[in-house]
Amino acid sequence: YDLGSGHGDIVIASVKHFDVKQAIGIEVDLLRVKTAKRMLAHQGISENRAKIIHGGAMDAKKYGISMATIVTCFMSPDAHQRSLRMITQNCRDDTRIVFYAFPPTPTPTP
Repeated sequence: YDLGSGHGDIVIASVKHFDVKQAIGIEVDLLRVKTAKRMLAHQGISENRAKIIHGGAMDAKKYGISMATIVTCFMSPDAHQRSLRMITQNCRDDTRIVFYAFPPTPTPTP
């Protein structure tokens, strides 16, 4: 899962270069979603392997994020904090979480 997937670069790279079974991007900006879908089609990547969904990061629960093995995030620092809570509450214990550009502030675990 790529939260804040933009033009779909990570989704495309995941399928083409890392042979993931399925990559899902979630992006709030509709223009970027349309661009990403065109890029997937241009690369010949089917919806069975990759899809881009128009929505916010918090919508990821609706799209099966609990099954994710890796979650990448690119969004503002405030959104990262909210997303991190949602991810840790809904994903498996062994899910790898990658924040880039704006890493979240660590919070102590009880």
